[in-house]
Amino acid sequence: MTERFWLRTGLFRMLTTLVVVGALAAPTALAAPTAFVLDASASEARFLIGENLLGRETTAVGATQAVSGGQIQNRILQTNRAGNGTVTFQPTTVTGLEFPLTPGASQSVQLSGDLTIKGVTRPAVFELELTVVSATELTGTAATVVKLTDFELTVPRVPLVARVDDEVRLELDFRLLPR
Repeated sequence: MTERFWLRTGLFRMLTTLVVVGALAAPTALAAPTAFVLDASASEARFLIGENLLGRETTAVGATQAVSGGQIQNRILQTNRAGNGTVTFQPTTVTGLEFPLTPGASQSVQLSGDLTIKGVTRPAVFELELTVVSATELTGTAATVVKLTDFELTVPRVPLVARVDDEVRLELDFRLLPR
């Protein structure tokens, strides 16, 4: 399964919200309150899912910086249908974020909220590894595991693939820069 997909702006909004709240709440750690935006050229969204392909256990990985992929786009996520154009995450709770946000420091943070895929919303918790590179750069990874069936997603059957796992790991490597 070499299809690619893009989590779109939902996870990016989640990260930007987290960082803007942190920067505004702790202006002494950074030179001044700062709003950050995603550097798409240095960020990547991925999914990882186990499958049995031609009798061999493997992990399929789709990674991209843009929307593409026929099966993922048209048959699984159905992003070509009204209301399915994006995967979104609406954060509700941040756990483990410590202030001040000190350059050179890393933090493990949990971000809880509502994940919507193909019009179905379920609670999700993203584990974030956030690194404050400097007052002008934040980097990290966000990840969660969800079940396809929880979001009413089905993977089309093809002769070469005997099985596709129900659990899929969603990941986002990100770089944020001041707006």
